[in-house]
Amino acid sequence: MAIKRGITPIIAIILVLMITVSAAGVMFYWLSRIQHQQQGTIESSQKQLFETLSSCVSIPTFRYNTIDNQTDVVFQNCGNVLHRIGDTDLIEDRVIVSSGSACSFLLNSSNCIGCPFTLEPGAVQDVILNFTAVGACNANIKGNIRSEISFFIDRKTSVSRTFIPEDEVICDIRTANTTAQKLTGIAIDTDTTFNFSITNNGNALDTFSYTTTTVGTACGPIRLHENLTGAPVYLNASQVNPGNNATLVVVVRASTLGLTSCSTEIRIRSNNCNSISKAINTTAVSA
Repeated sequence: MAIKRGITPIIAIILVLMITVSAAGVMFYWLSRIQHQQQGTIESSQKQLFETLSSCVSIPTFRYNTIDNQTDVVFQNCGNVLHRIGDTDLIEDRVIVSSGSACSFLLNSSNCIGCPFTLEPGAVQDVILNFTAVGACNANIKGNIRSEISFFIDRKTSVSRTFIPEDEVICDIRTANTTAQKLTGIAIDTDTTFNFSITNNGNALDTFSYTTTTVGTACGPIRLHENLTGAPVYLNASQVNPGNNATLVVVVRASTLGLTSCSTEIRIRSNNCNSISKAINTTAVSA
């Protein structure tokens, strides 16, 4: 008859201890991993919550001009968190316009002149929204009717502003001379020609008038022409569209006394805004 031997009590206790220690190690690793994951999630949530609570963007200035469908917008960071506005990298910024019916579009460089930009805490940034680039929203905005615009930035903050679109004519004149403004060695009684480009840098069709002043002991006659087609009262058939230019030709006759100079000042004035003008100068020195 065979004798069956079992595990001795000492070996049994050792095996139980080994199994217990192994199970405890596995359990400790599993619990530590779960705790680390939960801690990371909590920390991330706390960070997002802090950034959301610390985010603040205001719009101290907002002007919608129905003449060119452009809006001057000033953003101010009134919080403690940096914002990247108008970018398309990770988090897109959305704009919602409510004017009768609502419409929305993404804020980016295609419709925002000056985007993207970084707005540090306390910083101020001026941009221009071009509503012509977002036709659906532009069609909903009517002059003299109150509307509301809302910006949702970085999924952390939002800011809204009510506005009434208005017709605002902006006047600006730019001049550039395509020839030297001072010519020397001109023969007596010689007509000297100076060419200037007059650009309508405003937002509406404009006309320009001029006045002339001469400085010198014996300047000859001064004539203004548009492309040498005659002396106009206005430039470019009385109308210059925004962004377009007219050519002003200034013809100055050198002094008949010789060895003297004839200086002129021509002041170009916008007829849309009489307070806006630009002066150009020429000097012809006879020899």
